[in-house]
Amino acid sequence: MATNRSQSLADPVQTVFEALSNSRRQRILSYLAERSDSASLDGLAGHLATETGADPAEIRISLVHSDLPKLEEMEMLTYDHETETVRRCMLAEQAITALETTRTVLAVDSTAE
Repeated sequence: MATNRSQSLADPVQTVFEALSNSRRQRILSYLAERSDSASLDGLAGHLATETGADPAEIRISLVHSDLPKLEEMEMLTYDHETETVRRCMLAEQAITALETTRTVLAVDSTAE
């Protein structure tokens, strides 16, 4: 299901959950949360390659042609093709908070058993 600008603005909760439904997008948003302002495409691809053991060149291609456009469409980030710079947007902040909260709750629940 494609998400367009009006859908993401109309239902930000759905947009956040859709963004977080993909593990690579979770990793992208987590990586951006660790950066104060922006991240380079190469830095992001290298980080994902280290985390997953995948080829950085293949990840870079996937980022440019799939993941970054999807997250940009969801208004989670902006990607400058000229400078190859990724910046998170306000909705990404909410998604990151939701992701961190969920991870905390699940960690507490797993220790309670």
